[in-house]
Amino acid sequence: MRRGLDLAPRVGCQFLNRKAELHWAGRMALTNGYASIPSKFAKTLWRQLEWTNYEYNERGVLRMESKDKLRARFGASPDYADAWYISLNRTSSRKRVFVI
Repeated sequence: MRRGLDLAPRVGCQFLNRKAELHWAGRMALTNGYASIPSKFAKTLWRQLEWTNYEYNERGVLRMESKDKLRARFGASPDYADAWYISLNRTSSRKRVFVI
């Protein structure tokens, strides 16, 4: 059972894995004004958030670019972006309030 953000049924999209789903949900939340980034991390985080490309595989499943490809293109790992996306995940069924 998935917990936390589970947007696939609502948007009619399938994701390759949970990480791809969280990346997509986080990107949409920022784009649509439902989430924000603290100014302390804004410059670095926004830069890293722009690195990842998305594509559909042959089965029509949304997947994100691999971390190895990102490292090869930019010479660094998107650690801040990964941490932000992971913070969107919930590991229990108890409701939580996220302040981002």
